[in-house]
Amino acid sequence: MVNWKRLKQTLSQHTIKSRLTIYLIAFSVIPLTFVSIFLYNETSDIVQSQAEKYAQTVLSQTTSNINQLMDDVTGASVRLVTDPNIQNEDSLGLSGFEQKMHNRAVANLMTSVMMSQPEISSMYLCMDNGSIITPNPINLTLDADCKRYNSYQQAWNNNLKPLWLGMHENEFDEGTVSRNRYVMTLARAVYSFDTYKPLGVLIINISDETIKNMFQDGFDGEPGIFYVTNPQKNVIYMKEPSRYETQLTKPYLDQVLQMKAQGGFVWKNDQELKYIRYAYSTKSDWIYIAELPIDYITRNSDVILKAMIVVVSVCFLLSMIIAYMLANRITFPIKNLIASMRRSKDGDFSRTIELQSMNEIGILTQNYNNMIHEIRNLLDQLEKENVMKRQAELETLQAQITPHFLYNSLNSITSMARIHNNEPIYRTSTSLIGLLQLSISKNTVYITIAEELQMVRHYMELQNIRYQDKIKLLFEVEDELLECLTVKLVLQPLVENSILHGLDLKQKGGIIVVRVFRLHGDICLQVEDNGKGMEQARLGHLLLVQSQSGGPRFSRIGLRNVDERIKIHYGDSYGISFESVPGASFVNTIRIPMQVNNHPQEALANG
Repeated sequence: MVNWKRLKQTLSQHTIKSRLTIYLIAFSVIPLTFVSIFLYNETSDIVQSQAEKYAQTVLSQTTSNINQLMDDVTGASVRLVTDPNIQNEDSLGLSGFEQKMHNRAVANLMTSVMMSQPEISSMYLCMDNGSIITPNPINLTLDADCKRYNSYQQAWNNNLKPLWLGMHENEFDEGTVSRNRYVMTLARAVYSFDTYKPLGVLIINISDETIKNMFQDGFDGEPGIFYVTNPQKNVIYMKEPSRYETQLTKPYLDQVLQMKAQGGFVWKNDQELKYIRYAYSTKSDWIYIAELPIDYITRNSDVILKAMIVVVSVCFLLSMIIAYMLANRITFPIKNLIASMRRSKDGDFSRTIELQSMNEIGILTQNYNNMIHEIRNLLDQLEKENVMKRQAELETLQAQITPHFLYNSLNSITSMARIHNNEPIYRTSTSLIGLLQLSISKNTVYITIAEELQMVRHYMELQNIRYQDKIKLLFEVEDELLECLTVKLVLQPLVENSILHGLDLKQKGGIIVVRVFRLHGDICLQVEDNGKGMEQARLGHLLLVQSQSGGPRFSRIGLRNVDERIKIHYGDSYGISFESVPGASFVNTIRIPMQVNNHPQEALANG
């Protein structure tokens, strides 16, 4: 935060020429800087918005391309499952040469489809008898039992609907010719349209290279991670094959999956900001996600920022040159005035400045000394009046707590109680004497914190006699602060307030904790009770109400009295603050500056 007072003092120590130069530069550069910042923010928002739209367009186009690919492959599967050769139920019972001829016809059909759909990397027809037909020219029928494959089982568990499986390791890769080890699969149950008898499962594979190329067409050379997932968070596609057939654990996935729409947001991960763009496909129920570094989105904004920094820097240099020349022209007459004043200081009154006109400098020359003299007289007089006023207020406040006759009377009572062995009266009067002795002795204003705490102990001794030891007093004090000084009689009114207004002494006892600790170079004196507390709405009016509270004369010193005395001695930045939890606690905190009592007797005498 800018310290305006310190800045003003620093500037006042410079010459008028320097200050005028600084002001002129500031008045030209600051508006330019604000305008540049505004333009940068607006331009940056536009550039970032365009980058986000571009990412969304590319992601949507990639989604559309993959959807189109899925439609084409699905259409090819319809052509196959409706072909008479595949619909022939009798083919399951063929053997020998007839079976080979049938399989060749089906394989030729599959080859024809693959030639018309180059995206298809491999194709298999798993017959209900466990045999496999494939366009492989080396081995048309594989000997393995295809019913054991997951794709076969999942196809029949999908209610006869076409089933798309995300990237996985090709189950049919052994002994066959396939374009790639990892594939995305369309698995479709094949049944007789006439008898609904199961005939087998058609497997059509698309290599991961095909899907990877679709992403690279849109995001070629761009940094980031691109992947496809489903509502179960399974990896449908990812650049790293090792992630196939796994589940994603991205923290933001739940948010994206719930929306089932397209959009984007910024996500922070391990101190790294990333821009997440996503698009939902209603056709496949898949989510296409691009995870891009935020630097990629804001890269053009950085270029704009550098350009604006260059422009502002150039303008700053030009402003310095112009401001210096202008300030030098304005302050030249002032330099002549200063030179004449220095000669006068040395006793040379023969030479004077011939004024060309009675402008501001001429008026300043005639009236400056008289004005300064009058101002200083007024300030000195006002300061003296304030000191006298505060001293009078302090003496008035101190007069409330100096009943010397009580001290003398209690000494007599103590002597009588000791003679008659009356312990309760002796204990009471001794504590009260200690309290009054500390409060009125030597007519001092400041005492050590140790003495202030001793006053609290004497006071609590009196209260525990009255309330039959129902109140427990605890101290949490930093020992090195005990010899620091404080205004006298500030803690006892707070303790008294806790007893009278905080604790419920009719039903149960209570605990009062007195703390003394250091905070940001100041000292905090704190009193906390575990009483009934106070509503937050009443805390702001507490000092106003206290001045009108009833009770014994000793308690009417009150919180307001303490707050006023602290402000008189230390200034308005110090005083009392309150915190409360209704039904649980009430905390009074006094904040005063740290004053070390290096010379105890001198400090007390000068209080």
